Amino acid sequence: MTSTASPALEPVQNVIQAAIDNHQLVGATVIAAQHGKIIHRTASGLADREQSIAMTTDTMFRLASVSKVIVSTAALVLIAENKLGLDEFIHHQLPMFQPKLANGKFVPITVRQLLSHTAGLGYRFKAIGVMQ
Repeated sequence: MTSTASPALEPVQNVIQAAIDNHQLVGATVIAAQHGKIIHRTASGLADREQSIAMTTDTMFRLASVSKVIVSTAALVLIAENKLGLDEFIHHQLPMFQPKLANGKFVPITVRQLLSHTAGLGYRFKAIGVMQ
């Protein structure tokens, strides 16, 4: 375990360690801040079970669906600041983003469609040549 632990968060660490010991988690990191200062940072267990690589406070994670909230919030802030339009075509901001239909025809997608998951993109859209 790597740590800068706060005694107040010891119960959290105990729950995580119990979950690791009971094989419910492989590894975990916890970070807590108070008044803009990090007061607790721990890493426990393994980052990679197959290779027995220990979890560290610097271990990189795939955010997957968690990133939706972050990206959506950032987009809505830009929209509120009139720096981005909800109905603006995304390729105006990201010219390399060029989704095409099976027949090769370019399909313009709006910010609204991306945020509401109505753009018609599947999970593997990058694998089919969307990014130019």
